[in-house]
Amino acid sequence: MNEENKIYKISGVLTNNRSHQGITGLRVEAWDKDFIFDDLVGDAISNEQGAFQIEFKASYFRELFLDIRPDLYFKIFHGNKFIDSTENSVLWNVDQELTHVNIEVDYENNQGSESRLKINTYEELLAHESQIVERIANTPNGGNLFLIHPFLLFEDIGVELSENAKAEILATEPRLAGFSTLPYQALKASNSPQNVRVHVRGLFARRSV
Repeated sequence: MNEENKIYKISGVLTNNRSHQGITGLRVEAWDKDFIFDDLVGDAISNEQGAFQIEFKASYFRELFLDIRPDLYFKIFHGNKFIDSTENSVLWNVDQELTHVNIEVDYENNQGSESRLKINTYEELLAHESQIVERIANTPNGGNLFLIHPFLLFEDIGVELSENAKAEILATEPRLAGFSTLPYQALKASNSPQNVRVHVRGLFARRSV
């Protein structure tokens, strides 16, 4: 295989440094340490056990200095909020497969205890749009799950839709009525981030009055 096409696989677990429990729904970015500019080589969302896997090609870090192996550190984010970094503990000359990265951060996993949103109308849904979009961003494969079956995703992230709200959404987005639950359940059960990940910027189109 061409050296630049070699695939590097980084597997690890993200845990709370006090409880030592896995943290779900945080974005882990892998960065290659360089003399001038550090390079982002890949990222992943931690799953329910806090596990993550990042894959990237050697060509991502072989630029000015033709690095033979990457020198990696990690940045942790909750949505767009920076949580922590391992830049002071760089992993030098990482092998092609690194399967024992343990990252401990000072962060409480509060996603499961978020207050549930009770939505009674379409307008209420859009009024809480930014909050719901943030919850989707913090859910593993959240954007992809939203495209596959938004109603099931809403249930999983604590958004309770009344029958009236569902009816109003379907009046605007009738295609949702035909969505199957099987693809959603299959993707939800997968621990692997998708090759093509969807980032949701908004929910549904505004209705004309």
